[in-house]
Amino acid sequence: MTGYDIRHDIATAQRDLENARQLNEAATLAVNRASTALEHAFEGCSKAAINALPVCETPVTDHRKLHRSGRPAKIDLDPELQAFIRARIDRLTYLEKANAVADYFPAKRRVSKSSIRAWWQRKQNG
Repeated sequence: MTGYDIRHDIATAQRDLENARQLNEAATLAVNRASTALEHAFEGCSKAAINALPVCETPVTDHRKLHRSGRPAKIDLDPELQAFIRARIDRLTYLEKANAVADYFPAKRRVSKSSIRAWWQRKQNG
């Protein structure tokens, strides 16, 4: 190759690089604008969705207390069983309480020592 050809190739490469740099800058600017517009659109949607929600006057903690997941403890549903356990709470161990419940109540109303303990702990902690 001659010196002229090399200079021509270098000049062509420099022009191509400059064009690529300008295209890259334009693409980066377009991506940034689109990203900003999308963020604003999401913020607007979120605010509109939040503002469209009905207002609830009940404090969150009270609502959660009333709507616990799962089913209520068997002891909570049976006042007679509660009274029976409360009468023995300071006198017997949990195992002895469970055995006394098993002796006094039919099979459907019996509870285990761990159920009695968990129920009592919840009552103690409020």
